[in-house]
Amino acid sequence: TATKANNVEVIEWLAVTTEAERSMDSIQPIMSESELALLGSLFLSHESHRDARCRKNALDGLLHTMLYGVEILGLDIDEAESLCMELKTSKPRSWNRLMKSMHIVLKAEKNR
Repeated sequence: TATKANNVEVIEWLAVTTEAERSMDSIQPIMSESELALLGSLFLSHESHRDARCRKNALDGLLHTMLYGVEILGLDIDEAESLCMELKTSKPRSWNRLMKSMHIVLKAEKNR
């Protein structure tokens, strides 16, 4: 029988799925920029969740969403950052970690 998924599991699944799609070779983008913005909003809405695992997965999801925007949709970094700009004022430490992680991943993938 199927079990009911809770928000924590859904956010984790979305984060993992977004990253898996971004990592596929020669993929035709499934999400448009507006759909990516909706996904980013969903992750943002769970960034302050009381469950630490959910918060971590929401931040991972935001990272994967921004990377998807840059690498798959061809957004520039400023456009990708705008997907979660609200985090910059509400949680500056999380924003800084997220931006650092994005730049590290992009640099590493560029050097491959």
